[in-house]
Amino acid sequence: MKRYVWGVLFLAVGFLAAGCKSTMGTGTAVFSGWVVDQGGAGIGNARVAVNGKATVSRPDGAFELSVPGAKSYVLNISHPGFAGLSQLSRKALTKQRWRLIRAQVETVDPAGEITLKDRRPEVARIGSTRLTIPPNSLVDPQGNPPAGPVRAAIATLDVGNGEGPRDWAVRSDDGTREGFLVSYGAVFVQFTDATGSVTYQLKSGAVGQISLPVIPGMRPHAPANPQARFWYYDESDGYWKHNGDATFDAASNAYVGTVNHLSFINTDIAKFDAACLKVTLSGIPVGHKLRIRYHSGGTPFGQTPILPLDDADNAAYRLPANTNVLLELMDGVTDEILSDMIVEDPVGNPLVNTVVNTGTAIPEGDDLWPDEPYTPCHAIVIKQGLPEVEIRINELPADAFPRDNPTDDYITWAPTVSRARLVTPGADVDIVLTNDTPGIPLGGDVLFAAHAEPWPANTTATANTLALTLPGSGAWVPFVIAGKHGTPSTNDKDTIIEAHVGNAAGPIAGTKALMVRVRKNANNLTPGERARFLFAWRKFRNQGGTNYVQFQELHRLASLAGDEGHMQPAFLTWHRAMLLHVERELQKLEPTVALHYWDWDAAAPNVFSEDLIGAPGVGGFLAEPDFSPANPMNGWNTDLPFSSGELRRSTIDHTADPDGYMKPLDDMVAEWNDYGFSSSDFFFTDSFCDDVERSSHNNAHGWPCGGGNLTYPNRSATDPLFYLLHSQIDREYAFWQRAKDAFGLPVGDTLTFPFPHHYDNNGTAAAPGLFIPDADHRQKGAFLDDGLWPWDGTTGGTPFTVAERPPNTTPDPADENSPDSAPVVPGTAFPASVIRNLWPAVPTIPHNAHMIDYLGRFKPADGLGFCYDDVPYQE
Repeated sequence: MKRYVWGVLFLAVGFLAAGCKSTMGTGTAVFSGWVVDQGGAGIGNARVAVNGKATVSRPDGAFELSVPGAKSYVLNISHPGFAGLSQLSRKALTKQRWRLIRAQVETVDPAGEITLKDRRPEVARIGSTRLTIPPNSLVDPQGNPPAGPVRAAIATLDVGNGEGPRDWAVRSDDGTREGFLVSYGAVFVQFTDATGSVTYQLKSGAVGQISLPVIPGMRPHAPANPQARFWYYDESDGYWKHNGDATFDAASNAYVGTVNHLSFINTDIAKFDAACLKVTLSGIPVGHKLRIRYHSGGTPFGQTPILPLDDADNAAYRLPANTNVLLELMDGVTDEILSDMIVEDPVGNPLVNTVVNTGTAIPEGDDLWPDEPYTPCHAIVIKQGLPEVEIRINELPADAFPRDNPTDDYITWAPTVSRARLVTPGADVDIVLTNDTPGIPLGGDVLFAAHAEPWPANTTATANTLALTLPGSGAWVPFVIAGKHGTPSTNDKDTIIEAHVGNAAGPIAGTKALMVRVRKNANNLTPGERARFLFAWRKFRNQGGTNYVQFQELHRLASLAGDEGHMQPAFLTWHRAMLLHVERELQKLEPTVALHYWDWDAAAPNVFSEDLIGAPGVGGFLAEPDFSPANPMNGWNTDLPFSSGELRRSTIDHTADPDGYMKPLDDMVAEWNDYGFSSSDFFFTDSFCDDVERSSHNNAHGWPCGGGNLTYPNRSATDPLFYLLHSQIDREYAFWQRAKDAFGLPVGDTLTFPFPHHYDNNGTAAAPGLFIPDADHRQKGAFLDDGLWPWDGTTGGTPFTVAERPPNTTPDPADENSPDSAPVVPGTAFPASVIRNLWPAVPTIPHNAHMIDYLGRFKPADGLGFCYDDVPYQE
């Protein structure tokens, strides 16, 4: 039965080509492999086409196809109900697994207007595509309209994770230059009959209206490119061709426009400064894959080329010139990222990480697909195998993990257990651990210490080097590191530990890249730190599930009734828990991000700028802050019905020094030794906790906001400035804790918090007078072991009293405009830390006591995993 693939609609905002080794074809080329779904299960009856010849996969997904030899091959794979896939190659590809993304399928009436909106759970992170097609606009290959209902499939794709076509070759309008496309997003749409055997196309003169979301990786860059082009993919030659125009819509974070050709279609920016990488395998078996991600500098791109490694020498084509890319080695069968890849760049020089530069552009007019030996390409070597010394971060001596986990290589000023071993058994080896050469690359540094079990309380690493003897058996040797105060990281994995043989000047036998991740003064962020910070907030706001809107609602509900989070001892601990939860959610999206703070003891012009949290607006006393078009905060509307829609702040000059409007930090630290107030009257200031709330916190909410969002607890968290403000409040708490040694008092194996220096756990803050200290009627948060709402899952209590715990709020599923404002809890404990050696190891109901020793000074595993740039672990 004849199948048609030219009617597949793949709308993308795309880029980049990855090619394989050249085979000047004569004779026959044999393609083989498996077509599988996202879970790895085989897909039968998938159509596999190469250069016009086709076959279908067997029930287990396996296929084999012989085609005439050629200089290049265009591989296309499709199946009803799945998004298509394409790969351009110079040689036959064998034994590869090709993963298709399942689409949303529904039946539509072609006689009426058709509107498709992708509602699959997978779109929560990348956004949903909407496509509208006029009535009676579909035809079959012979030009006949459908006789009845048609089957519609849609799947918004994340090209940043390798979904969809993997090649992005383009020619200039006059056909004289070749280049690549810069990707911003993708969607797959297909119309067929009920059996999937006939595919329908738009008839001549008909156009579809499309709103296509920008993928997370390109959202910081889309506002700077308000106009882009649509391109369609020509399956016969593997090139994208101009097919219309698109405009970026900041409100929906999508490109919008029209399409008139239902094929693989992109909305992209064309570039013509293409480079290529020559990738030579050393000890890596063929059949693996190399994933190429944008890292820094040069031309940012959103898609992720995947290069099949089917020869000793391979070439990745049409990469942007002079751009840093991160290379990841993938298992050819499971797609698992293999953490033991070593990159030599230049050849013979092992790197401390897997970031390489793509090199200079191929001269205009030269072939962007140079043949072997790929002389114009930047040459690198990749090896699978470990260095002589392997170093792992955040692993305990007893851990038996078969592979390193690169997602936990993030530390603070607090001590972190690490370990090292000899990879190849032999004689014992003496090594010395050091930091890399200062400034090469520019990044963070660590301090070292010998390991002790149990780790002594209030002790951290303090040495610049550490000598270890690694046994010839390959057994792990534990040691401890901590970020060196004053030298935090500015980018991911920019802190390098070196293992030198014999002494600190000896040859390097192994390295480890990590990040010293700290909360910083937002006024001093580098452009890269600022961009990643804003990018993470935008992703957090737009994603489904746990998101920014839920935390808006969480803070509003917590401010009701007994108001657990304000005007009582839990003010600082409750907000610390909220900040920690939000910070960890942001780090799932962008691991380099921390909750940076607004320091109001001085002017902060870079904070209140169009490039960060917004410059003061104009027009009356209150106005929407001004953002630059490229700022991910641009168009940031609030989501809750009571929060006025757009951000509102006062129009005073926020860039100026507040000049003591908020009480200076040094004054409060010097003035108070007690944490919590002993009087039932909160407005009688007699401790650090209530002074910082009244004299700093309350004034800070009012100074930039007046009558705007930030002024009122029921809507203050709708403004992202809320988090910079509260991170500053938590910094003041951390500063006071260090000054007063207010982290707890070890008594045996227990950490206690005796009054008055730490936290009032003897009931005096709840009595006498206003509050009654009993099980049913007491001020929540007055006691160390109170479970914090909403993570404790409680509701009820006497309405409008201090005992009331407000119920969750449920959106209206029948109203698509209803905000997704239900907080993640009640009913959900505080999530387990993704870094296993931090609190909590398992989902836990947090108490006030959990929030005090944030550095884990008593037990490192009880630390919370954050710190501040100017608050060291110890003097």
